[in-house]
Amino acid sequence: MNVSRILLKKYNVPTYRSLSFIRYNACRGSAKHFQKSLNSADLSFCSLASVNCDSSSASADKTINETIQTILHSDRTLGKVEAYGASSLNDNISQLFEEMRNDMFRGNCTYLEHIRGVIKNLHSTDKIGNSDATFLLLCCGHSLADALPPERLKLFEDLWALLPDYGVQYKVEHYNARIVVYNENGKQFSCEDMLKEMEEAGIEPSRYTFELLVHQCCKQGNIEEAMKMVELMKEKKMSLNERIFASLIYGYSKIKDEDGAKGIMDLMETKGLRPSSLTYTAKLLAYAELGNKGKINEVLDDASSVGIFFPDEALFDVLFVLCANKHDHLADIILERFRKMPGYFTKANNASVRLAIGGHCEVAIKVLRTIRKNPLPDGSLRNIGDKMLRYMVQNDALLASFSYVLKSLKADHMHSNPYEVALKFCYLYQHPDIAEGLLKEMKVVGIPLRTQYFWPMMCAESVRASAESLLRVLGIMDELQVPITLGTLMDWFYPNLPPDADIEKLLNSERLPGITPNLYRIGYLCYLLREVNAKEALELAKKHRMRMLAENRIIDSLCFAFARGDVSACIELLRILNDWSADDSVAVAFNSKVLERLSRLAQPDKFEEILHCAASQNLVFDSATLQSLQEKFSNTGNEKFVQYLNTLMKHEPSVNVKNATVANIGVDEFIDECNKTGVVDKFLADVLLRKAFVDQKYDDFKNLYFFLKDNKDWYATVSHDQQMIHAHLATGEVDQAVQLFKSKEMKYAHTALAVAEALVKQKRVDDALDILKQNCNRTDEYDSGRFIAALNSFFDSAVISVSPDELCTLLNGMSIGNFSLNINSLMTKCIKKYIDRNELNKAVEFFERAALFFRRIPYATEMTIELVKHEQSALLQKAFDIVVRIRGELHAVMTLALALVSSGRVDQANQLLKRRGVRLDHNYLISFCRIRVDNNKFRDLEALFTATNGVVDCNRNNLLSFLLISYRNCRNWRRALYFWNLLKEENFHLSKRNLLLFKKIFSDNDQVPPDDLIELLENIGMDSMGSDMDALEQTEDDLLKSIYNVVPSSEVVALLNEKRIEEAVNLFQELAQTRQSFPLKVSRQVILTLRRMKDWESLSKIRRSLPASDVRMLNLQYYIGEAMINCGECERFLESLEIRPRLRSYSSLVALLLEHDPKLEERVNVYAENAYRLNNPVPLVGLWMYYTVNGRDEQARALSERLGEKVIASCLKYQYLFERAKNGNQFSQIVDSTLTMMKKHCTAESISAAVGSLIHIERNYLVDCCI
Repeated sequence: MNVSRILLKKYNVPTYRSLSFIRYNACRGSAKHFQKSLNSADLSFCSLASVNCDSSSASADKTINETIQTILHSDRTLGKVEAYGASSLNDNISQLFEEMRNDMFRGNCTYLEHIRGVIKNLHSTDKIGNSDATFLLLCCGHSLADALPPERLKLFEDLWALLPDYGVQYKVEHYNARIVVYNENGKQFSCEDMLKEMEEAGIEPSRYTFELLVHQCCKQGNIEEAMKMVELMKEKKMSLNERIFASLIYGYSKIKDEDGAKGIMDLMETKGLRPSSLTYTAKLLAYAELGNKGKINEVLDDASSVGIFFPDEALFDVLFVLCANKHDHLADIILERFRKMPGYFTKANNASVRLAIGGHCEVAIKVLRTIRKNPLPDGSLRNIGDKMLRYMVQNDALLASFSYVLKSLKADHMHSNPYEVALKFCYLYQHPDIAEGLLKEMKVVGIPLRTQYFWPMMCAESVRASAESLLRVLGIMDELQVPITLGTLMDWFYPNLPPDADIEKLLNSERLPGITPNLYRIGYLCYLLREVNAKEALELAKKHRMRMLAENRIIDSLCFAFARGDVSACIELLRILNDWSADDSVAVAFNSKVLERLSRLAQPDKFEEILHCAASQNLVFDSATLQSLQEKFSNTGNEKFVQYLNTLMKHEPSVNVKNATVANIGVDEFIDECNKTGVVDKFLADVLLRKAFVDQKYDDFKNLYFFLKDNKDWYATVSHDQQMIHAHLATGEVDQAVQLFKSKEMKYAHTALAVAEALVKQKRVDDALDILKQNCNRTDEYDSGRFIAALNSFFDSAVISVSPDELCTLLNGMSIGNFSLNINSLMTKCIKKYIDRNELNKAVEFFERAALFFRRIPYATEMTIELVKHEQSALLQKAFDIVVRIRGELHAVMTLALALVSSGRVDQANQLLKRRGVRLDHNYLISFCRIRVDNNKFRDLEALFTATNGVVDCNRNNLLSFLLISYRNCRNWRRALYFWNLLKEENFHLSKRNLLLFKKIFSDNDQVPPDDLIELLENIGMDSMGSDMDALEQTEDDLLKSIYNVVPSSEVVALLNEKRIEEAVNLFQELAQTRQSFPLKVSRQVILTLRRMKDWESLSKIRRSLPASDVRMLNLQYYIGEAMINCGECERFLESLEIRPRLRSYSSLVALLLEHDPKLEERVNVYAENAYRLNNPVPLVGLWMYYTVNGRDEQARALSERLGEKVIASCLKYQYLFERAKNGNQFSQIVDSTLTMMKKHCTAESISAAVGSLIHIERNYLVDCCI
């Protein structure tokens, strides 16, 4: 084993992966397996000897060709470490095996849930191979981190009895694994009995078997039995290796026979074996078991003096032995000796799990503390300890242990929110008792408790069993001073009550926790309306008179009941609710809100029934609401509705409800009025705050905000804190913005990014990092478009303002925080921004920092392409060396070759790929080709096909398929014909699929295929194809499907080119629903095709399949509306707008609607006014655009004065204005006035986009004139 370590260290192979591989194969029988493992790993893979990996040595005067030649003429053969394969099993088990192997390779551990998952998912038809059986058995040793020895042994015995039923025939490697598991779990057994059992099974023990048996005897302190095993080895003429001597030394040291141990050491040296770390580890394990501190230090010092270092795996084993024998106080001696080699992070995390499960929490925390010494740019790590918390919960850890672990994680800054994570695991694994203790602990340490922390507790099986248990949860909330909300009762308490619970007794009880019986009754009323039926709610209301609380909740619940069809019962209940109201005005307001909500949600027949019942019950409503509904329904021709509304108008109350609108009053005037009267109109204050912020009148906003704060109006100020932060930033008060942001309990991600951006501009990187690490919420009231805009703006400023090293630090801060972003995409974004700014040196510097920090190299190929194109020799050498260090030289050579291909340096790429020892990474090639096909870069694919000429292990027919798919996508039959002739000159043997693709390219473009192509297709039959894989395909459709499986988006393009639109849409929708990523170019092609066809229904179908972010990016909602209008569905489109007047549509659609159907102008005016009352000015801006392009200047001027230029500029769609003006006689006038207005009120980016749109329109106009 020592030889392997020396070799692996010498050749710079990742130790933890290779040793795990060798350890696995060592159990497979004899020395040849061990030697095979050692030989199978190409130990020169990561050696950097063949290239100059010190970028500083690359001369600045060196040309790009010289740099490439330096890399090209390296003579060393490149290799690749290969991993062993798994058996063919059902998909569920294969996935579990893959996860277990990954865990074993990375950290030499696995978990109970995976092994149990394998047993649970076994089918009668499954067959387990011998190697997988060995692996499964070995997983029951100490690598099973979340189980104690008795549980591991039981699991092993179950597997041992189970595996023969699935085709496993036990061999020597399985018995070796059995001995290993018995040894690691402390099971006593007789070595002679084990050998006898193997003999009866017809299995010959290997040398490794005897090694394990010797170690087992020594572990039991039975040296005499161990020597018998050694004699048996001599009889079988098996040589003694260091493992045997190390086991004997361990045995003698354990029984405190120092002379015996020294004698074995001397004998070992006389045999020509020098002690390695294996021997010293054996002595350490013996003294750790005895707890002999002096001897432990002596062994560590002796090893150090002769230049022997202990691998981290060995030291962890010593640590486990110390703790298992209750010598936890000696752990510090071992902890300070860790070398923290690659993979230490994973190993330490797994070790903490094993220690915590065994009750050694203090040592587990000490192990986690060692991780913090890793050299990271910002001096901290991402959250660690999650895995330990999870398995502590699963194994019912004591609350005292939890308390210590959580406090330590928090105090040592190893985890930002350990209590919340532990609470999540408690609920996930149904441990409400532990959760209760954690919540009380959180209260003690001062962590704010939220109502939602208690909701999952009510869903636990043990809590749902009785009403008393559920009431106890509410009692805990009251005890911990957490408000019991109506939502808690409606959504969590009542739905989880057992069926036999006595609700009436509960509601009549005078000793309910936390809140008054009235709120319990209101909650039950809402629950009945939403989840049961209105009749039971009505009966409850008749029995119990209640005070009206939580008006909006009751309205929501009533609407649910109305929608279910319980109209008569709901109307009667509404009458009772009116009786409970404090006065007539409150009842009228309540009824009006219900009616307005139902007018938008209910079906027409249901709404008619509602109006009929409301009229018969003489319910009263606000006149403004009734008038608005009258206008709406009179325009749609619903005369019955209008009649009922007229009837209800006659019931108008004497007290009218205030219908507040935006008052024409300034902030200073409002403050003076409030000071005079001593009363603050909260509604008007909220309106003025919003208006001042939207109009960017930040001084007015601040004055009113601080006035409300001085008047103790908590709600008004807290609800506008986010805007206040942005106001501080806009006026340069960054410190005040930071202070307010940190004081907020609910922090939004886009606000955090805005604050961090301001700090970055001031080069306050540490402060910005602190902001990014705050707990932020992305599921807030703002859409993700706001978040993406803030993210792009942040990176734009960061790239300009800070160094690449500092940018890497900020990137790490975002990965540590709650941004849930893909670190690869963030790295790619930064590199792209550097390249766009032509700062290639900074791009490479950032690439190096980020690659070493995150161990990832996204965008490597594209960046290398840029370096080659710009002739940046030194930077290319540096980038190449970085890829070598992270992924190995094979990957680096492939990256460089593909970059040369994309840069047109085909000959150099060909030489590089034909270099001795280079093996193509076919997955890398396919990924490269797929991206080129998606982006229609057929020139790169042509270059790649040429560059692979003469490369031995390259399937050029596959590369040609990608090229032909690209030709077909862009309908380039001429280029295909040219390439067909080139292939004939080369005498290239085409596969049948490529012949078929050539034929499709010509037929799709109404061209006659070459005669020799037709002849080949006719002559090549299935019988003549022999073993060609294409012979398996039976039809053209099967062949095409096999081609397009790797690039499904291209199949959509092919169907569009063939005018099979419906099939293309169905396939696009099917692929989109599986969340396959689509190039935007393909999505746009599908959408524009349907747009030209005016097929709004298919566009709507696609919209339902795409995520909201893609819908916004593709402007899909606009195209749907445009298609509806263009195909004559104007009224239907207008109805969709009228139903939701708050929804901001597109102003150009409103103008286009009137252009197609001017008769709808009156209805559009009503809709626009309703929308404007709800703070939606878009429809009125659409009217302004319609008036402007149609020469109705007076109406346009009136609207412009009413709305103001700023509102119009923020809502107008300049494309519509420019296109319509071009068709009229006022082009220059409209363009000049529009751009002048945008210059005053819009950003430079918006103005630039408008100018670009103008140029595009002009160009199209010139083309049309020429035609």
